[in-house]
Amino acid sequence: MKLGIVVGNPNPKSRTLTLAEAVGDEVGTIVGETSRFVVDLVDLAAGLFEAAQEAWTEHVRAAAEGTMYTAASCDSWYNGQNIEGKPRVFPRT
Repeated sequence: MKLGIVVGNPNPKSRTLTLAEAVGDEVGTIVGETSRFVVDLVDLAAGLFEAAQEAWTEHVRAAAEGTMYTAASCDSWYNGQNIEGKPRVFPRT
């Protein structure tokens, strides 16, 4: 019994498939499918992270309303007033 041969003799004139070739093809297919899955998962995670970041920023802005940081009299580096032309935002981005 020869391990590693699916069908027939693996000589150069043979048209049979060896076990190594069959397993190699399957491993290649699995790796390809897995890498596509990982790329899709990373894209999904990036989208969720951006959405969570936007939601948190909005939450912080809402919480800061009415505090000294958002008062018109607050000319601070913290809300961007130390740079000419920079929009007044809280929190800094």
